[in-house]
Amino acid sequence: MIIGKIKRKVKRHIDVYLFPNKVEKQLHKRHGKCLQCGRCCKLVFKCPMLEEKNGIIRCKIYNHRSRVCRLFPINEEDLKDVNYQCNYSFRDYKN
Repeated sequence: MIIGKIKRKVKRHIDVYLFPNKVEKQLHKRHGKCLQCGRCCKLVFKCPMLEEKNGIIRCKIYNHRSRVCRLFPINEEDLKDVNYQCNYSFRDYKN
């Protein structure tokens, strides 16, 4: 299970920085809004920029976070890594 998450995390970085057109096509299928729950910040390891105090979660560098962080989730498979507990969903349009 952890190996799969590591592979998908590496793939996201490769796709975001080397295949931006592919990512852009996927993002057109994405719907929803970030809940800022921090689940994606704990994939494989907890991000050192994630701060949790008194039940409140926040990113210390939210306005300056990496492109990979800003674009998560890129596809339906990414939702698997957060146990589908994300407000985003993906729709495949045939048009």
